[in-house]
Amino acid sequence: MFSSFLRSLRVLRLILSSRRGTLAAMPAMDLPDPSKHALTVPLRPEDIAAPVSFGLILVKGDGGGSPFILLRQTTGALIFLGCIRDRDGLVLELCEVWVQDVPGLRASFRARLERITNESFDRHWLDRWQVRRQVSGAHVPRTGWEGAAVNPIVFEPAGQKVEYLQAPDSGSPLALCTDDSVLLEAGLPAYRGSLSRFLWNQNTAEPHFYQLASSEPLPAGVNPWPKQPDPKLVFNPGGGSLSIYPYAPFALPEYADLLAGKPWTGVRPEVIACLPAWYQGLIDPDDLAHGDSLFLHSRFGPSERLTETLLLKINLLTQAISQVETQTRIRQQPFLRLDQDSFRVHLAAPGPGLPAFWNARVELVADSAAERVSLGQTDLPYFLPPDALSPSVYQPKSTPVYQRSTATVRIREVLPSADGRTALDLTFATEDELPAAASDLVHLTLPAAGGSLDVYGHPDKPRGLAEREVRIRTLPQVIAPAVGKELERMAGLPLTKVPFELLPRLTSPYDLYALAVLGAKVLLSADENPLPIVIDELLSFAAQLASEQARQEPLRERIVRLFGQEARWSRTLGPQNVRR
Repeated sequence: MFSSFLRSLRVLRLILSSRRGTLAAMPAMDLPDPSKHALTVPLRPEDIAAPVSFGLILVKGDGGGSPFILLRQTTGALIFLGCIRDRDGLVLELCEVWVQDVPGLRASFRARLERITNESFDRHWLDRWQVRRQVSGAHVPRTGWEGAAVNPIVFEPAGQKVEYLQAPDSGSPLALCTDDSVLLEAGLPAYRGSLSRFLWNQNTAEPHFYQLASSEPLPAGVNPWPKQPDPKLVFNPGGGSLSIYPYAPFALPEYADLLAGKPWTGVRPEVIACLPAWYQGLIDPDDLAHGDSLFLHSRFGPSERLTETLLLKINLLTQAISQVETQTRIRQQPFLRLDQDSFRVHLAAPGPGLPAFWNARVELVADSAAERVSLGQTDLPYFLPPDALSPSVYQPKSTPVYQRSTATVRIREVLPSADGRTALDLTFATEDELPAAASDLVHLTLPAAGGSLDVYGHPDKPRGLAEREVRIRTLPQVIAPAVGKELERMAGLPLTKVPFELLPRLTSPYDLYALAVLGAKVLLSADENPLPIVIDELLSFAAQLASEQARQEPLRERIVRLFGQEARWSRTLGPQNVRR
């Protein structure tokens, strides 16, 4: 044990000696200094003299565009570069400011598929913040803006400051009108029951309504916006809610490419200018290959660098899996639409002499796309995927097909239980083969007591059944006594032309498959080894493993043997792909 301790000390001394220059060269603090290319302003004008406040980073100069730095856009949200600033405007930490984007939401495909209202959108917005707050704790701050309307602000280039957007007639601050009674009295759609939003002068005696940057004709009673101020200088023009999240500039595969030595591309110069100095090394191939500030083993051989890269990539995937598990437990529903864009990576500032790549934290930014539906009187949760779900390599199969047809049903037995609920034992026969898995659900509409009864159950194929027959034990549910007696009288009779639906049940395994594909993307995929080929090879390899006769042999030994038997597996699935 003592000899192992001495070896560890030698390794530690070697690492520290190799990084001695880095320790001496690095400053104690490395805060971003955007003053040369940008400036910071508070999100609220009254916070200009606050000791610490949340703010925005704005581009200096008059290029004719918006001074606000838009990082990216998602359905229903615009994401801007923000910061935590002190009284002098010094950036203490970068952050993301998420702004409700109702025009973008209204134009999305999601809005064509379901009825979205301001009430449901606000609830969804707050729910996302609450879940991420539960997962990340203090990394996701509470501002009070997550569930409240925040007044628009306008940037004044001459004074390099922000003020609240004011009504042209009275000079009073404009705010989002959420009072349904005021809106209805003015002949406008109610806030809660529609997706229409209007700014107003907050004067109930003489209300004036405005709408900024609308591509649609203005409703009667709504004033057009004057030429000044320029809409490009207005932040949060809809007056909706804001959320503050950690600055996470990298998609997870993009960050994995950095670990493999691929420079950071696609970042705009004005963003780079606002970032800490060590971010500059991410766009320089030489720094990625040899820079002391990024890797622990930057001065060691390729085998040590490969080991470190593999460890860092596995850490990314471990965090991604943990985020999905935690959010699924909180939400009590799956995501059903996870992919490479569902995760972002936050890179915390490293301490003196410590490598930056060891400070990565994964953030799950995607929302659940699952739609919870009720299955009659049963207790089983069921989730529908989004109708707009297009085929993707991150899905185990293409968009699920819901089969609807008729079948012949025989009631074998009516099974009441002590809790007052009843299940049915059925034999179910179709004209065509039913491609159902044991986890899928069959929805049957049985004739009963002059009406109908919806029942749900999982298909089973025990031995002894005829071709195209399956057995179904329905989920227990509350059934009226008269209906129960009617079902008992129908026991043994063939009920023909019974309508049914096959409902593929999509739950957490659907997300696990997406995480497995993400793992293949991070660990094995590269330009010369594209993801579709990697997935095809993995599925082929899994099928070959499953078809082997030597099942008693440990899985690890079987994998090693197959790799030795055929060189193709090593080419596409081998460890050399970790550093590609």
